[in-house]
Amino acid sequence: MSKRISEQSVSSRTKGSELHGNMRVYIASDFHLKFSENEEDSARRKRVLSFLESLVGKADLLILNGDIFDIWFV
Repeated sequence: MSKRISEQSVSSRTKGSELHGNMRVYIASDFHLKFSENEEDSARRKRVLSFLESLVGKADLLILNGDIFDIWFV
C-alpha cells in the first residue's frame, strides 16, 4: 500500500466545489493493484481493502490519485 496516504482537514470554502466547513479528507495514491493470483498481489489487495473499510464513517471525502490499478500487466 502506498506510504503517501495522508489525512487533511479542509477548513475553508473551495471555489467551484461543494466543500464547506471542516471535512475529513483522505488522499491515497499509487496502489498499483494487479489482478494476479500471487501472494504478494493478494496481500496488497487485502491491505488496500482493509484501509478503505477503515474509512467507513470517518471520511467525508476520499480522493484516489495516481495509479490505482496496473491493468497493463493483466
